[in-house]
Amino acid sequence: MKRKNNVRLYNLLLPLWALLLLPQLWLIVIPGNFLIDSAVLLLSLHFLHIEGKKEIYKRSILKIFLFGFLSDLAGSLLLFLSQLVDAYFGDWWYQNMTNAIAMNPFENIFAFLYVLAALLLSGGCIYLLNRRFSFRKTSLSPALQKRLSLLLAVFTAPYLFFFPSNLIYRSLF
Repeated sequence: MKRKNNVRLYNLLLPLWALLLLPQLWLIVIPGNFLIDSAVLLLSLHFLHIEGKKEIYKRSILKIFLFGFLSDLAGSLLLFLSQLVDAYFGDWWYQNMTNAIAMNPFENIFAFLYVLAALLLSGGCIYLLNRRFSFRKTSLSPALQKRLSLLLAVFTAPYLFFFPSNLIYRSLF
């Protein structure tokens, strides 16, 4: 998208578009997310000294995996919203938010806080969905369900939201 001042706006969701343009990347992303979710769940079960790891894993991993994707989508939608409202908020928003969120969230505090809000939204959804649904059919106590949900939220939140996309664009263009 080209603006009057010759600044180009590249898409915020490069990984999403890369997955759409290069469907073979799904062969890496899906198993990678599943492995990360599995590792975090199994390590959490181990460090919390929870018995019946295999049974808990079997009953909850698919839900954890699917809720992780759904939660990441919620945060991604918030990030995408920052790009859509550009026309309504004028040049300040474009210069300080739209470009910074899309290209380098560390460029200014406003963009950083906005991306942090998207990360917290995703992490919060991971926690709430896992707490409410993922461990429902396990023998875990409510306190352990909360701890596992919190560990999953902290260690599987989409920290790549902070990845500076301009590093990729500099190498490509």
